[in-house]
Amino acid sequence: MTKQDGIIVGIGGLLFILVALFTPIGALFLVVVGIIAFITYKLAHPKS
Repeated sequence: MTKQDGIIVGIGGLLFILVALFTPIGALFLVVVGIIAFITYKLAHPKS
């Protein structure tokens, strides 16, 4: 995990917290998107 990845995750985390505070539906949507992104990342970067 590079420094750039850490920054992206940090920004994403802040956005997630802000959206989750204001809209439960938005939070649910972000959770679904996050899961899809995580699965996609795992498929794209399988452990050798």
